[in-house]
Amino acid sequence: MPVEPVQLLDPEIFIPSTESAAKREFWVRLLSWIDDGDELALVGPNSLEGLHELADQRPDESVISQNDFWTILQKLVPRTFYPAQDQRSICERHVRTDYSSALGHGENLERLIKDIQATGDQPQVALRTLEDCWNWQSRDCQDCVRSRLHKLTAPPGHSTALNAMAKVWRSACMDDQDAGLKAIQAFSQEMFPNLHFSDSAWKHLNRLSGSPSDNFSSLTHHLGVLNDHAPRVWAENVTTRRRQAEMQGLGVPASPDSPQTHKNSKAMQRRDFQFGQVMVRCEWHTKLRPDTNRIYFAVLDSGVYIGTIVDHLPT
Repeated sequence: MPVEPVQLLDPEIFIPSTESAAKREFWVRLLSWIDDGDELALVGPNSLEGLHELADQRPDESVISQNDFWTILQKLVPRTFYPAQDQRSICERHVRTDYSSALGHGENLERLIKDIQATGDQPQVALRTLEDCWNWQSRDCQDCVRSRLHKLTAPPGHSTALNAMAKVWRSACMDDQDAGLKAIQAFSQEMFPNLHFSDSAWKHLNRLSGSPSDNFSSLTHHLGVLNDHAPRVWAENVTTRRRQAEMQGLGVPASPDSPQTHKNSKAMQRRDFQFGQVMVRCEWHTKLRPDTNRIYFAVLDSGVYIGTIVDHLPT
């Protein structure tokens, strides 16, 4: 099974410069990151020192109330972790090139690098950070790829952050050479948060044809595209042909059942799936292979419903 990705909070979010500590703008931004109830993003051991300094130099009451200030510290300090024995390898050169402070303390970059290294060498890291800090560069750097550092630039409560974290989970699953189809099922909520799976969606995984590794890769990709894009594709395109073209452009061949299958009432009943107390007909299907292996699904009211994953349903 894949190792859960580490979520790390960029010290730039919570350790201000002397000037920024006196600006309400900094504290409003910080509160937007920690007031959503998410407690998964950790505070690195090097940033803890910055929090101690902040506690000794409290901002003026006119900027942020003492009650709010201490509430922030009470939420952040328990998130700290002990550094791993082995330092994580990161592309320090490009982190230094791409990163600059935005209202934060001048030492935050050094804290950030040490905090990332302290997470150790095994899990992938989802860095919850600020878009304003990064000068995004498109480059082919294998050190960056190997570092498995994913930058999430929206507060955890936002839907964009949820989808970004889902991609990190998929990457973690793909990174685990021992992960199989059952891992996709076990971590489906984390990997595909926008998908609804029927009560019997996973029942026929063992009927898929082909090699387990190929099926693992293609199934992760197809479910990922359905999670990330299907609601938009259906909302923006009303015809079957346009929806098919959009899905094909995303690397996922998909189509509804043929008119011939529609004439077969028993076959169409096999496309009806139970989602708790609701029955949904899932006749659209993606094609993991041209001749077999299908994901039967439906898109309704911006929701994507996965009926079953199977070699093929009768036509």
